[in-house]
Amino acid sequence: SKLGQYEDVINDYTKLIQMYPDYADYYHLRINAYNQLDRYEDAINDYTKLIQMYPKHEHIWPANYNLNLTEALFNRGRAYSKLGQYEDVINDYTKLIQMYSDYAEYYPLRVNAYIHLDRYQDAINDYTKLIQMYPKHEHIWPANYNSNLTESLFNRGWAYSKLVQSSPAHADK
Repeated sequence: SKLGQYEDVINDYTKLIQMYPDYADYYHLRINAYNQLDRYEDAINDYTKLIQMYPKHEHIWPANYNLNLTEALFNRGRAYSKLGQYEDVINDYTKLIQMYSDYAEYYPLRVNAYIHLDRYQDAINDYTKLIQMYPKHEHIWPANYNSNLTESLFNRGWAYSKLVQSSPAHADK
Protein backbone atom coordinates (compact mmCIF):
# COMPACT_ATOMS: atom_id res chain seq x y z
CA SER A 1 0.00 0.00 0.00
CA LYS A 2 1.04 3.62 -0.49
CA LEU A 3 0.90 4.25 3.24
CA GLY A 4 3.40 1.47 3.83
CA GLN A 5 5.66 2.89 1.13
CA TYR A 6 5.67 6.28 2.84
CA GLU A 7 6.60 4.57 6.12
CA ASP A 8 9.49 2.90 4.26
CA VAL A 9 10.57 6.29 2.91
CA ILE A 10 10.48 7.73 6.44
CA ASN A 11 12.51 4.82 7.80
CA ASP A 12 15.14 5.10 5.06
CA TYR A 13 15.55 8.85 5.44
CA THR A 14 15.63 8.53 9.22
CA LYS A 15 18.62 6.19 8.84
CA LEU A 16 20.29 8.62 6.43
CA ILE A 17 19.67 11.54 8.81
CA GLN A 18 21.24 9.56 11.62
CA MET A 19 24.31 9.05 9.41
CA TYR A 20 24.38 12.62 7.99
CA PRO A 21 22.47 14.86 10.42
CA ASP A 22 23.43 18.11 8.65
CA TYR A 23 22.29 17.07 5.17
CA ALA A 24 19.14 19.16 4.66
CA ASP A 25 17.81 17.33 1.59
CA TYR A 26 17.11 14.21 3.64
CA TYR A 27 14.89 16.23 5.97
CA HIS A 28 12.98 17.69 3.00
CA LEU A 29 12.35 14.23 1.58
CA ARG A 30 11.24 12.84 4.94
CA ILE A 31 8.94 15.86 5.42
CA ASN A 32 7.26 15.07 2.10
CA ALA A 33 6.46 11.58 3.36
CA TYR A 34 5.23 12.90 6.71
CA ASN A 35 2.89 15.29 4.91
CA GLN A 36 1.49 12.47 2.77
CA LEU A 37 0.61 10.65 5.99
CA ASP A 38 -0.80 13.79 7.67
CA ARG A 39 1.94 13.50 10.29
CA TYR A 40 2.20 17.26 10.67
CA GLU A 41 3.83 17.25 14.10
CA ASP A 42 6.69 15.17 12.72
CA ALA A 43 6.93 17.50 9.72
CA ILE A 44 7.01 20.51 12.08
CA ASN A 45 9.86 18.91 14.03
CA ASP A 46 11.86 18.47 10.82
CA TYR A 47 11.07 22.01 9.61
CA THR A 48 12.24 23.30 12.99
CA LYS A 49 15.47 21.32 12.64
CA LEU A 50 15.98 22.79 9.14
CA ILE A 51 15.34 26.32 10.40
CA GLN A 52 17.93 25.76 13.12
CA MET A 53 20.38 24.35 10.55
CA TYR A 54 20.16 27.20 8.06
CA PRO A 55 22.42 29.67 9.86
CA LYS A 56 25.16 27.00 9.88
CA HIS A 57 24.74 26.50 6.12
CA GLU A 58 24.53 30.12 5.01
CA HIS A 59 28.16 30.01 3.80
CA ILE A 60 27.47 26.82 1.80
CA TRP A 61 24.37 28.08 0.00
CA PRO A 62 24.61 31.88 0.04
CA ALA A 63 22.31 32.23 -2.98
CA ASN A 64 19.72 29.81 -1.59
CA TYR A 65 19.96 30.70 2.09
CA ASN A 66 16.93 32.98 2.28
CA LEU A 67 14.97 30.83 -0.15
CA ASN A 68 15.49 27.69 1.95
CA LEU A 69 14.74 29.46 5.23
CA THR A 70 11.67 31.07 3.66
CA GLU A 71 10.39 27.73 2.37
CA ALA A 72 10.86 26.07 5.76
CA LEU A 73 9.07 28.87 7.63
CA PHE A 74 6.27 28.99 5.06
CA ASN A 75 5.67 25.23 5.10
CA ARG A 76 5.99 24.93 8.87
CA GLY A 77 3.33 27.65 9.13
CA ARG A 78 1.07 25.60 6.86
CA ALA A 79 1.63 22.50 9.01
CA TYR A 80 0.85 24.47 12.18
CA SER A 81 -2.35 25.66 10.52
CA LYS A 82 -3.43 22.09 9.77
CA LEU A 83 -3.04 21.35 13.48
CA GLY A 84 -4.92 24.50 14.52
CA GLN A 85 -1.83 25.97 16.21
CA TYR A 86 -2.60 29.51 15.07
CA GLU A 87 -0.23 31.38 17.42
CA ASP A 88 2.61 29.38 15.86
CA VAL A 89 1.26 30.17 12.37
CA ILE A 90 1.30 33.87 13.27
CA ASN A 91 4.87 33.63 14.57
CA ASP A 92 6.19 31.97 11.40
CA TYR A 93 4.39 34.30 9.00
CA THR A 94 5.42 37.32 11.08
CA LYS A 95 9.05 36.25 10.60
CA LEU A 96 8.45 35.97 6.86
CA ILE A 97 6.80 39.39 6.75
CA GLN A 98 9.77 40.83 8.64
CA MET A 99 12.10 39.28 6.05
CA TYR A 100 9.97 40.34 3.04
CA SER A 101 7.72 43.18 4.16
CA ASP A 102 6.64 44.01 0.60
CA TYR A 103 5.70 40.44 -0.33
CA ALA A 104 1.91 40.51 -0.21
CA GLU A 105 1.33 36.74 -0.24
CA TYR A 106 2.20 36.22 3.45
CA TYR A 107 -0.32 38.70 4.86
CA PRO A 108 -3.51 36.73 3.97
CA LEU A 109 -2.01 33.61 5.55
CA ARG A 110 -1.37 35.47 8.79
CA VAL A 111 -4.82 37.11 8.59
CA ASN A 112 -6.41 33.66 8.41
CA ALA A 113 -4.73 32.72 11.69
CA TYR A 114 -5.77 36.01 13.30
CA ILE A 115 -9.39 35.36 12.32
CA HIS A 116 -9.31 31.84 13.81
CA LEU A 117 -8.22 33.46 17.08
CA ASP A 118 -10.86 36.24 16.86
CA ARG A 119 -8.06 38.81 16.60
CA TYR A 120 -10.01 41.04 14.25
CA GLN A 121 -8.04 44.23 14.86
CA ASP A 122 -4.83 42.45 13.85
CA ALA A 123 -6.60 41.13 10.74
CA ILE A 124 -7.80 44.65 9.92
CA ASN A 125 -4.24 45.95 10.29
CA ASP A 126 -2.93 43.35 7.83
CA TYR A 127 -5.73 44.04 5.34
CA THR A 128 -4.95 47.75 5.58
CA LYS A 129 -1.28 47.01 4.83
CA LEU A 130 -2.33 44.89 1.84
CA ILE A 131 -4.62 47.61 0.51
CA GLN A 132 -1.76 50.11 0.78
CA MET A 133 0.57 47.67 -1.02
CA TYR A 134 -1.62 47.02 -4.04
CA PRO A 135 -0.77 50.16 -6.03
CA LYS A 136 2.92 49.17 -5.80
CA HIS A 137 2.16 45.66 -7.07
CA GLU A 138 -0.26 46.46 -9.89
CA HIS A 139 2.48 45.92 -12.49
CA ILE A 140 3.28 42.48 -10.98
CA TRP A 141 -0.31 41.17 -10.97
CA PRO A 142 -2.15 43.13 -13.66
CA ALA A 143 -4.74 40.36 -14.15
CA ASN A 144 -5.36 39.93 -10.41
CA TYR A 145 -4.93 43.51 -9.27
CA ASN A 146 -8.62 44.45 -9.03
CA SER A 147 -9.56 41.02 -7.69
CA ASN A 148 -6.95 41.16 -4.90
CA LEU A 149 -7.80 44.74 -3.99
CA THR A 150 -11.54 44.02 -4.00
CA GLU A 151 -11.08 40.90 -1.87
CA SER A 152 -8.95 42.79 0.67
CA LEU A 153 -11.45 45.64 0.92
CA PHE A 154 -14.35 43.21 1.30
CA ASN A 155 -12.53 41.12 3.93
CA ARG A 156 -11.41 44.17 5.87
CA GLY A 157 -15.04 45.34 5.99
CA TRP A 158 -16.07 41.89 7.23
CA ALA A 159 -13.38 42.00 9.93
CA TYR A 160 -14.58 45.46 11.02
CA SER A 161 -18.12 44.08 11.38
CA LYS A 162 -16.85 41.13 13.46
CA LEU A 163 -14.86 43.52 15.64
CA VAL A 164 -17.97 45.64 16.26
CA GLN A 165 -20.09 42.55 17.01
CA SER A 166 -17.54 41.29 19.53
CA SER A 167 -17.18 44.62 21.34
CA PRO A 168 -18.71 44.97 24.84
CA ALA A 169 -20.76 48.01 23.74
CA HIS A 170 -22.44 45.94 21.03
CA ALA A 171 -23.36 43.24 23.56
CA ASP A 172 -25.51 45.74 25.50
CA LYS A 173 -27.80 46.41 22.53
